[in-house]
Amino acid sequence: MTGMARRLRSDEDGQDAIEYSLVVGLIALVCLGALTLFGNAFNGLWQSVATKVDEATALI
Repeated sequence: MTGMARRLRSDEDGQDAIEYSLVVGLIALVCLGALTLFGNAFNGLWQSVATKVDEATALI
């Protein structure tokens, strides 16, 4: 039993994968938060661009 406990404490095979998945999860949360905060501003920006493109193509 103590041999198995020692082996589990010193085993670091999955540690990197867990750390990377935590970092990816944190980045995803930050991106989601940014989209939530700035979503309306970006929507207004793209609506403005779409309007300008429509106006420019109407002149052709």
